[in-house]
Amino acid sequence: MALEITVAGRTIEDARRVVEHYARSHPRTLTRYDASTQECHDVISAEDVAASRVLASRISRAQGEEILELAASHHELLAQIPKEADLADADPAESQGLYDKGADLLTALQGPWVRVAKASKVLHLKRPALFPILDSGLTRLYRSCAAEAARRYPERGHRRMFWAAIRNDLRTNVDTLAELRKQISDADAQALTRDLTDLRLMDILAWEASRRSI
Repeated sequence: MALEITVAGRTIEDARRVVEHYARSHPRTLTRYDASTQECHDVISAEDVAASRVLASRISRAQGEEILELAASHHELLAQIPKEADLADADPAESQGLYDKGADLLTALQGPWVRVAKASKVLHLKRPALFPILDSGLTRLYRSCAAEAARRYPERGHRRMFWAAIRNDLRTNVDTLAELRKQISDADAQALTRDLTDLRLMDILAWEASRRSI
């Protein structure tokens, strides 16, 4: 029986097929981006910037230098977040908790020429269970869910809260994602996705849902 999963209000009827197809179609992304070597979890390096380009970050040389400068200036923000930090544990209702620490770092890594999509693709490499990849497809997909999430936390004063919306899906689908891992039967797909976080699996499924909604 096909495994259904709901992402941003869209039902994906066969999650296993989607993930296996992604693994077959994007092995370079999974090996050179997701599985890129992390020599230091608390330092953003030129290698991280280069790896993000495999995921179409389109970070130019100048933008890469800007990211590295911003990262060096805010090194302590990354260092204070545990490497195993999980978005599921980042409660928006908690002041100065993991949610705020992650949001502060994401904001700090943005500059005049570096916006959220580029910053998030780099930060996902450093904390892959915490930082969702906030590219245009995902933000378009989660637009209404993020607005709904913002209404649940009016004290934060945001029109949209993408992290909160993605976190809600992550927590709702925890058992389904565990079952998805068990159902992946293609040997190559198993090898390529074995070490992906639940958040990254959700990103793959959301990417597919965003393509269908165009």
